[in-house]
Amino acid sequence: MSRCEHISILLVDEDAIFRQALADNLRIDGHLVVECVSAEQAIPTMSEEPYGAMIAEYTLAGFNGVLLADEFRKACAGPTVLVTAQSGGTPSFHVEVRHYVEILPKPVDYERVHDTVHHLVTGGRDS
Repeated sequence: MSRCEHISILLVDEDAIFRQALADNLRIDGHLVVECVSAEQAIPTMSEEPYGAMIAEYTLAGFNGVLLADEFRKACAGPTVLVTAQSGGTPSFHVEVRHYVEILPKPVDYERVHDTVHHLVTGGRDS
């Protein structure tokens, strides 16, 4: 797992068990994590502080994670890691034109999520 400075992360996922487990792991590593259960809750939260990154579910009720990543990019200028249980097709197509979005399949490996966030935030530089 990459070592990195503490990052302020907005975490958006409707699955409470997944969201809390991921948030707990990120907090253990020293990151500040703000949890949201929906895109509707996340969008106004984005302007509350300068988040360094967002981790979100690709499919949110009434919203698409890629569109949420675009909103996050406008508000915070940070990258997004999307997680999804969908395989291939649509998620990959929407993400490939956005250099600030990375998609990971569920079930996710915590170290892979952490390393991906680190890589996106630092632009590949080691901290």
